[in-house]
Amino acid sequence: MNDKIRQEYNNYMREYRKKNKEKIKEIKQRYWEKKVLGKEEEFKKELKGDSTTMKELRTEKLSEKLEILKNGETIGFYVEDLETEILNEIENNN
Repeated sequence: MNDKIRQEYNNYMREYRKKNKEKIKEIKQRYWEKKVLGKEEEFKKELKGDSTTMKELRTEKLSEKLEILKNGETIGFYVEDLETEILNEIENNN
């Protein structure tokens, strides 16, 4: 864009934003919600792909379960479900 067109566009957008503050606020909120949600999904994919980190988290989760058993409480769980439980905890903490 040349300078005159750019200046006119900027003036128009400035006026639009002044007149539509609520709309702009909603648009920004939707943008950040989508961005955060996308990062959460990206993090989960990275976590699933990083076997070392997932092994450490599974070991930690298993230790928690064994500690509960050691204290005399009864619980039921499958080792295969530890990964799902870890991902659910991550999702719920955000």
